[in-house]
Amino acid sequence: MLKTIFFAIKQSEELLNHLKTSFPDAELVRGYINGESANPSFDEVDIGISKHAFALKVRFDDDEYDLKAFFGSYLNFIENNQINVFEFNRPYQYRLGIYYIDMLDGIEANMFLNETLNKKSFIEIKMMRNFYEAK
Repeated sequence: MLKTIFFAIKQSEELLNHLKTSFPDAELVRGYINGESANPSFDEVDIGISKHAFALKVRFDDDEYDLKAFFGSYLNFIENNQINVFEFNRPYQYRLGIYYIDMLDGIEANMFLNETLNKKSFIEIKMMRNFYEAK
């Protein structure tokens, strides 16, 4: 079955390249997520007026890849790039997050972060409200 998950991160291009090597058959699209306006420009996102986060959309076949493997790769990328997951004072556009369409994927993300990080992080886990592909 095809699944879609979204990862909010400022370095979406770098995350895309990181995931490409481990998950070559996954569809990866950079864009902007969960903001307040339709079709924001890069500048509107970058200066924070649209309230979107920079994000990466990941679509994959769950018969081929395990969702937890994507979560693990996301956390590894964050750790390798020394991004502080416990920093709470982050602007909208630079927030970290896992966004889902299927509620069960959100529950799985929550359980994975709780087990892996062992304390409260500022990686938000929320339902995807909107996503616009970067141009």
